[in-house]
Amino acid sequence: GSLSQIDAQHAYWINTTSFDPLEVAIPPIAAAALPPTVPVSAGWNLIPVIDTTGTVAAGANLPSNIAEYLAGVDASRAYRYQPLTGSFAGLVLTGAPSAIEVGEGLWVFVNEAGTIVP
Repeated sequence: GSLSQIDAQHAYWINTTSFDPLEVAIPPIAAAALPPTVPVSAGWNLIPVIDTTGTVAAGANLPSNIAEYLAGVDASRAYRYQPLTGSFAGLVLTGAPSAIEVGEGLWVFVNEAGTIVP
């Protein structure tokens, strides 16, 4: 394909028939850089879960939950993909919102274009 670099501002869908682990080193946000934002379009978006502090390890729960993470957009559904079962698991957006992990990509349906501010 044409992918030449991977960054923390995007989520990536990798389709493989192997169960070999893939490790991608994404450096933390530079101290002088502005915090990242994630633009989303109306409809389904694959979004990254970004740690803006640089202190949460990949795979660890973000201190905020999915509702706080998506506070800037009008989201109506969110899913994480379960590769071992080939299924999607729904995330709870209201009430007791689901925890999310740094480094995972989530499928989120938003009702209108906007910007996620992690």
